[in-house]
Amino acid sequence: MRATAPQRSQGGRDVMPANPIHPVLVERLKGAPDLDGVTAVDDVSFERPWTRAMYEADLENPSVTRIYVIRTAEFPVAGYCAAWLLVPELHINNVAIRPECRRQGLATFLLERVLDAAIAEGATRATLEVRRSNHAARALYEGLGFRVRGVRRALTNPCWLVDLELEPSAGGRRFARAGR
Repeated sequence: MRATAPQRSQGGRDVMPANPIHPVLVERLKGAPDLDGVTAVDDVSFERPWTRAMYEADLENPSVTRIYVIRTAEFPVAGYCAAWLLVPELHINNVAIRPECRRQGLATFLLERVLDAAIAEGATRATLEVRRSNHAARALYEGLGFRVRGVRRALTNPCWLVDLELEPSAGGRRFARAGR
């Protein structure tokens, strides 16, 4: 099942009808229970996950740190995106979805909402690093319009440096790659 167009909830938050029974919601991290969910997703998603202390240190700088969670009826935190907003740039540090929730369009839906929020705060560019060996993540980012701009050489697994020029769009997609 692919993500469909969002609907507006009464609170103005985006809700995606994942299917008629299971709505999906994206919102900013709200507190300790959400952070527990983020670290749980990290633990099952990455070989070297961020620690709770790393996230707590990031959250001490709320003017820069942005952590968004995606919620489903089954999971209060089905996935998340952690980023730094240094206008005009949004740097995405981590994106992960629980293994049992993958391949349903949740990561795309989440990142579209994060990019929309960054644009609303003045971002004109989004950047991230992705391992060349992470084919699923590369396909996700390329599908959103990110383009490779360089390579960071690492001892075991080089990372691609990718970016996306942001501009609000009218119609279909909620953002567009600049210059299209």
